Amino acid sequence: MTQPANVRRDPALPISTDLTRLGLLAWATQTAQRGRHVIPLRPNDKRPAGHAEQYCPATGRCADGHKTPEQRATTDVELLIAAWAQAPYNVRIATGPSGLRVIDLDGSIRTARPREAA
Repeated sequence: MTQPANVRRDPALPISTDLTRLGLLAWATQTAQRGRHVIPLRPNDKRPAGHAEQYCPATGRCADGHKTPEQRATTDVELLIAAWAQAPYNVRIATGPSGLRVIDLDGSIRTARPREAA
């Protein structure tokens, strides 16, 4: 379970009026309020926002060791608001922490044709 965090917005940064960002934030917060753990994704990308293990600063949430995106996923709306104030992140659901299972059907695997009804 994630813990609430006291996150403050840097007053030097402008408040975004980007409606795309607000729409994505709405999706993120609604998803979190439904108990799904949210991971911010880099804008216009499928990769998680934040740092990779080799670049971990070992501070903040990673003070006790690097946290993977799934470990950093949160249902804390305040954390999500603070994140989306910085950039128009895309939204990803951390399926494991959210108790979801996924069947990924894309790719080049050939499938057998369905049998004709007899």
